[in-house]
Amino acid sequence: MTEIGYGLNTGIELNTALNRAVSATSAVQRDESNSSIQTINSEIQTNAYNILVSRKVPYADTLKVETLETDEFIISIATYSYTYAFKLVNLFFNAIPEEFHFKCIAISHKALFMPNDFSIQNSTLNDDFYGYYAQNP
Repeated sequence: MTEIGYGLNTGIELNTALNRAVSATSAVQRDESNSSIQTINSEIQTNAYNILVSRKVPYADTLKVETLETDEFIISIATYSYTYAFKLVNLFFNAIPEEFHFKCIAISHKALFMPNDFSIQNSTLNDDFYGYYAQNP
């Protein structure tokens, strides 16, 4: 039972690591040199791995992240294998598989990973908010 609990906890850690890795990757300032899907996938893979290692999740090296691009979304799929340590149980019951395989998915809007080339001038902001500030000091 303990081994199954460890495995399930690892699945939760994988889900958390992937979501945090996508968030950290989307926070990077993008330009034409670092906005390719391969670069984004590599950053998500590295960030997720580092999160798993920092949280002391075993077998972090089995992590694999595949990132797909659609018209509007970036879909990241993480897979991870957990090999349990207590093999004595299977000598008597043969009830636990050799490995637990986990998969989780994070879907983000593509705009989070695209270069931001929209320029906002101070005069534009002043014009937009002048009426609000005049009414609500």
